[in-house]
Amino acid sequence: MEGIEQVNDRLKAANVPVRVRLKGKNLALRATLPKKPGDGIGRKQYDISLLLSATKDGLKRAEREAHKLAQNLAEGSFTWKLYIGSQHDPQAKPIAQWVNEFKDEYFRTHRIKEATWSNTWAGTFRKLPANEPISETLLLAVVFSTEEDSRNRELTCQRLQRFAEFVGLQTDLSFYKGEYEPEPRDIPTDEMIIEWRDRIPNQRWQWVYGMLATFGLRPHEAFACEFIDPLTLKVHQGTKTGSRITRAILPEWAKQWHLIEMKRPNVRSSGRACGQLVSRQFGIDRDNLPFVPYDLRHAWAVRASVAKGLPVSTAAAMMGHSVTTHTRIYHRWLSDAQNERVYRSLILGEG
Repeated sequence: MEGIEQVNDRLKAANVPVRVRLKGKNLALRATLPKKPGDGIGRKQYDISLLLSATKDGLKRAEREAHKLAQNLAEGSFTWKLYIGSQHDPQAKPIAQWVNEFKDEYFRTHRIKEATWSNTWAGTFRKLPANEPISETLLLAVVFSTEEDSRNRELTCQRLQRFAEFVGLQTDLSFYKGEYEPEPRDIPTDEMIIEWRDRIPNQRWQWVYGMLATFGLRPHEAFACEFIDPLTLKVHQGTKTGSRITRAILPEWAKQWHLIEMKRPNVRSSGRACGQLVSRQFGIDRDNLPFVPYDLRHAWAVRASVAKGLPVSTAAAMMGHSVTTHTRIYHRWLSDAQNERVYRSLILGEG
C-alpha cells in the first residue's frame, strides 16, 4: 500500500527503528522489543496491533505511535503495559476519553474554531453515552435518532464514521446515510431584492441588507468586514471561514446604496448570535421579508456564477467556501446554466 510505504520511508529517514504494516484489515507496528512477560528474556520482533483502519487518518496516527514507541525504547521506558490491555483496545476506553483524543487530533489537522466545533461535532458526540465503551450499536443508535434522508442523518454518519476510523472500530455507516437532497430554494430576483430593501424603515438595517445582497455575505459577516474600495470588501479573520476578499457583482448597488458609508446597527452580539439577530430583524415579527437573509447570499452566488459567468473557483473563494461546497449547493442552477449554454450553442447556433 502506497501510504504505508511513504510512512515507512519517513520513519527510516528519521532513524526510527519501527515500521508500520498492514495486518489483516488493520495497521500494526513492527519492531524488535523486549520479550513479553512469560516469553523469557532477551529481545524479539513483534507486531503490535493498533486496531486502526488503513485510512489517511489511521496512517497519521500510526506514524505518531511509531515515534512514541521509538522514544520509549530509546529512553528505556518501554513497558508492555502500554500495549497490552486497554491502551489500544477501543472496547475498553470510555467514549468521553476517545472524543477528547479525537478533538485534539482534529484541531491539530484542521483549521477550526471552538465555536464551530461546539455547533457541529460536539452536538453529535453529546448523543453518545460518555462513560460507556464505544461500540457499533451505540453509533447506530445515534444515527437512527436522526430523520431519514435528512442532512442531519448524512452529517451524523460522516462524523461518526470519521470517529470510528480514528478509534479503530470496524464499521461502515455510509449504508445508513440515506438519500438526502437539499430542498430547491426560490432565489429572490434582483427586482424583488431592490423592492424589499426599500421597504425596510431603519436605514442601518437597510445597510446590512444591502451588504448581504451586494457582497454575498453571511449575515454575521456584515458586522465583521471593512472596505478596501467602494466595490471591494475584506471579511475579517474571526468569521466562520476566516479572512477573504469579496466584490460587488452588481456595482450599481454598492454605489446607489452608498454602502461604503458604514451604517452598522449598534448591536452587542457577535458571531453566530449576531447572525441570529439579523434573521430575527428581517423575520416575520419585524421587517417581514418574504425570504430569509441567507437567500440574499444565495442570490449573489447564482448571479455571480450563472448570470455573470464568474468561474466557479473564483465565486467559491469570494464566498469563503470550497469549490466542492459551491458546486454541491448551487448544482441545480449551475447545471441549468450549462445546459442552456450548450443548447444555445448547438441548437440555436449562438455564441
